[in-house]
Amino acid sequence: MVEFFEDYYIKDPSARLDRGDGATKVTGDPLIDKWERELSDGLVPDLSEGMTPVEHEDFMKWSEDVYKKKQEFMAFRDEPDVIRETY
Repeated sequence: MVEFFEDYYIKDPSARLDRGDGATKVTGDPLIDKWERELSDGLVPDLSEGMTPVEHEDFMKWSEDVYKKKQEFMAFRDEPDVIRETY
């Protein structure tokens, strides 16, 4: 994926969105841009910002369910976790 985007942006530099100094991406979405600025300042953004309490609770439940399913899947595999080159 990294190589794809390197090639993509080399061919079309105007596709890159930044504020000019290359440190912070500018998407046009105020919340995403705020998170990007916080990340570039070394802060940890609150990714639940902008969610209602119900949306946050639903998201956390979904996230926990996905994590649990992944752990169950990994527990039943016959082979240990191994990172492989697939290309």
